[in-house]
Amino acid sequence: MQKNPLQSILNVIIVALMLLSGQVTFAQSSAPSWMGIVTYVTDGDTLWVQSIDHSTWHRLRILGIDAPEICQPWGSEARQTLTALVAGRQLEIIEFGQDVYGRWLGRLHIGSIDVGQWLVAQGHAWSYRYLNQSSPYKQQELIAKNLKRGSFALSKPKIPQSFRKKYGSCRLRHQV
Repeated sequence: MQKNPLQSILNVIIVALMLLSGQVTFAQSSAPSWMGIVTYVTDGDTLWVQSIDHSTWHRLRILGIDAPEICQPWGSEARQTLTALVAGRQLEIIEFGQDVYGRWLGRLHIGSIDVGQWLVAQGHAWSYRYLNQSSPYKQQELIAKNLKRGSFALSKPKIPQSFRKKYGSCRLRHQV
């Protein structure tokens, strides 16, 4: 029996929507993990990691968070905080593929600390939201907002996604 190609596409879309909404999840253990050392922090949610055996370098975006752009209020502070936390340190990376910019997406752990969760809890990043779906660190974000931690102490903190939509990427504006 031949499958209808439109039905196959529809099935993929349904599964993707279920994943985004949190109705279906993959066990974290099914994602590949590796150990690395942070060599450079680009901004509050992107960094460079070298594998422990020094064989590969990866540009990595922390999955589940969205930190202020470097040219946005609190962007420099978010980068400085991430740098202080991870630069030169060994961490575990749990990989979840690549984004459209070629960056690896991953959750980072220093011992038992989930780096993305910690950044959101301290107000240095927002819990990433896509198409109004539930975000992974929503509770930590609400607590940081209520306690006015980090960027949430600003009079009108702007979600990085909204900032990029209005002003564009800092990197694009500063390229020669």
